[in-house]
Amino acid sequence: MRALVAFENVVYKKRPERKFFAYCRRRQPSLWRFVPGNFAADLAYFFHLSGRARYLERRWRFLSSVHTPEKRLKDFFAKQKLCFPTPEVEVVSDQPRQVLEAACAAHTLHANEFDAQIGRFSDYRSERELAGDAPYAAYGTPRAPLMQSAEKKIYVCGRKMTEDLRKYRRCVVGRVVLTHLLLLAYALLLSFLSLYYASRGASEPSALLRSYLSSPSVLLLNAAPVVWLMFLLYYLLSSAGAAALGTSALTLIMTWVNYFKLFFRGDPFLFEELQLVREAGAMTGSYAITLTPGMWLIAGAAAAVSVLLFFRKSRFRPQTRAVTVLALLAFAAVGYRMVYLSDSVYDGTYRPLTFQSYWSTSDQFQNRGFIYPFLHSTGSAFDRAPDGYNAERAESTLSQYIYEDIPEDRKVNVIACMLESYSDLTRFDELTFTEDPYEFFHALEKESYSGSTLSYAFAGGTNTPERQFLTGLTQLPSFSRKTNSYAWYFRQQGYTVEGSHPYYSWFYDRDKINPRLGFEHYYFDEDTYQALNDGEQMSQDSVLLPEVVRKFENAAARGEWYFSFNVTFQGHGPYSDQQEYDHPFVENPGYSDETFHYLNNYLAIIDDVDDALADMVASLRESEAPVVLILFGDHMPGLGDRESAYAEAEINFDLATDEGFYNYYSTPYVIWANDAAKRVLGNDFVGNGPTVGTNFLMNLFFEQAGYTGNAYMRYTTQLMHEMQDIHFTGIVVQDGQVCRELTPEQQTIVDEFYDVQYYWRRNFNNR
Repeated sequence: MRALVAFENVVYKKRPERKFFAYCRRRQPSLWRFVPGNFAADLAYFFHLSGRARYLERRWRFLSSVHTPEKRLKDFFAKQKLCFPTPEVEVVSDQPRQVLEAACAAHTLHANEFDAQIGRFSDYRSERELAGDAPYAAYGTPRAPLMQSAEKKIYVCGRKMTEDLRKYRRCVVGRVVLTHLLLLAYALLLSFLSLYYASRGASEPSALLRSYLSSPSVLLLNAAPVVWLMFLLYYLLSSAGAAALGTSALTLIMTWVNYFKLFFRGDPFLFEELQLVREAGAMTGSYAITLTPGMWLIAGAAAAVSVLLFFRKSRFRPQTRAVTVLALLAFAAVGYRMVYLSDSVYDGTYRPLTFQSYWSTSDQFQNRGFIYPFLHSTGSAFDRAPDGYNAERAESTLSQYIYEDIPEDRKVNVIACMLESYSDLTRFDELTFTEDPYEFFHALEKESYSGSTLSYAFAGGTNTPERQFLTGLTQLPSFSRKTNSYAWYFRQQGYTVEGSHPYYSWFYDRDKINPRLGFEHYYFDEDTYQALNDGEQMSQDSVLLPEVVRKFENAAARGEWYFSFNVTFQGHGPYSDQQEYDHPFVENPGYSDETFHYLNNYLAIIDDVDDALADMVASLRESEAPVVLILFGDHMPGLGDRESAYAEAEINFDLATDEGFYNYYSTPYVIWANDAAKRVLGNDFVGNGPTVGTNFLMNLFFEQAGYTGNAYMRYTTQLMHEMQDIHFTGIVVQDGQVCRELTPEQQTIVDEFYDVQYYWRRNFNNR
């Protein structure tokens, strides 16, 4: 009795026409020209648009272009794993004979003659036809044509052989089930590691981790995406090892990015920050980021698991894999929309913990792990309309306000400077100062209209208050197109609109977004300030601010009205935990060396900024051109890992208290005018201003100047008198009171505001 064995799926468990082509392509780049044709052949064969013979002919036509094909075939199969069930077997395959001769030279072969020069079989026959009609024992799988007419059938499952079809099927099912169980267990382990590192950024990590383990919904919502990704990659790539490697790499990298961001910046890793890869790379160099021994151990274990699973290949038909992938994608789409984007589901997973504040966005995020809140954050990355949004209603609201120009006889120049990480630490009674690093700024406040602004950021995220100030919006769009702003309004009034930032133009996509906000020119490090740095990496405020004044004076000399918005850089963290100051600004009642240095290194920078501001105001004070100067801080500075300096100084950052909320988010602002501007506007610009959100700062200036602006500006000015801040935390400031639970009347005002600002940011140049 003849003993026959199928070449594919038994002797060689891969597709030779694909594997050999990939092998040759790497060594002979000219073969890349066959890739489109191979792809077309695969599609046609998959959808049964061509037969097996035509498929193999199109796939093997590259053979005529291979240098020394016989040698290449022998070298290729010498490195491949071939499995012969017994030494004495005849090998059957409908592949070209020259392929089988290279792989199975010691065995009797049954194969087709293939003319590589013309890419045709001389007489194509199937495996069953090649095997003949004589009785034989066939090795292979039940699906193989070779098995169909065999007198004796011997099934091969891995290294096991059996004549019992039921045993074979149990073996196959067992291997499939085991592979799926291994992948499931590994995915669950990865999700647990993600939860573990999510808890590390909390003040009480063990308690937070226990809260995860006691909440089935949090466990499920964090584990499901990892499990889904694992099986999606498995069916896509047909390799358990590749699925494990891809899933572990993505999960661990993102988990550790979140860990380090919480550790150094105090805020979590959000989906929208994936758009800031270059920014993250630039800032990463400022922090001493090193993987812990535990992280290295986990990375090594993940690589080892991937290697161990590498040999567990998928044996599913292409059609089965395709259907499964489509089913997984459909399931993900439904689950993502109904569960992961749902605010009600998100709110329902919150568990009050004594060491966390409900009003802290970082605590809110950590309260739910990492993977689940990260996916939920994808909703805010897209400009979604508010629930119940009605464009006609929003338009009707704005139509009640009339666009008004700035009277020619009341025009003044406007210079706005957002000061990087600028906050007045002298407001904290917990700190005792030996001298005032804010000496000039405090003097300027007394001759200005001044107060506090409530930022939407802490220790980072400069672009948020920057663009809120420029647009009057709290919920920002993607700025993928022109967006209404104060810059556009000033341009409509005939102003020259410019700005400066002594850092890279690509940071926060300012080079693309600023023109869409209405800036005619914006000066960055590359085109302006690099030449003024005197060897410094980035320009100090003593370089930036005089240049801002010079550009204003040039515009005034040309008889142009001038609006300028500038972002400083000198105050940017991180701040060293080693002494870099000449003398201390605060007393040390027993702080650690690190905290003492954090505080004084930051204040030494503030002292330099204070001198630069004094020189700037002195120049503007002497100018005959009327000019108003607006200064404000973008956010509080980050002082130490997990804001350790604030904690050690016992400064209240508990957002559940009014004091903690103001301490955490408020920064100072001043609106100052020179004598020429005071005469033009008939206002001395002196007084205590209200505490407002950053988006309302320009409304304050417009009121002081006697301007009204366009419809949206007039609407928001009126709104500002009702609610001084509508904060992203859900907190509203009204009449100086912090409101955490809104009345129906307050909620109605807030909902209307969300509708109006959505309409305003979606409809450019609405006058």
